[in-house]
Amino acid sequence: MGLRMIAAVIVTIAFFAFQMYIALVKQFMPMLQSPIHLIFALTLVFIYFPADYNYRKKVQKKAEEAGQVPDLALLNKNSWWNFIDILRS
Repeated sequence: MGLRMIAAVIVTIAFFAFQMYIALVKQFMPMLQSPIHLIFALTLVFIYFPADYNYRKKVQKKAEEAGQVPDLALLNKNSWWNFIDILRS
């Protein structure tokens, strides 16, 4: 289990706990509740679908077709978009 999956599980559990709290215990004002919900949802989207995933896939495929090992500098060119960027196998 990689760092990305661990982060996804932690954020998912926190999101679930937040949703259960506002549903069962106390509702927040909509001006506070909606942004928190959006932050959790967007965090999960970026964990599951990193911004540079398609670029990495394209670079790896091109290198495999040429029979070479992918260049790490080229793979990490856009990794600054993703704060928990982990190479996928």
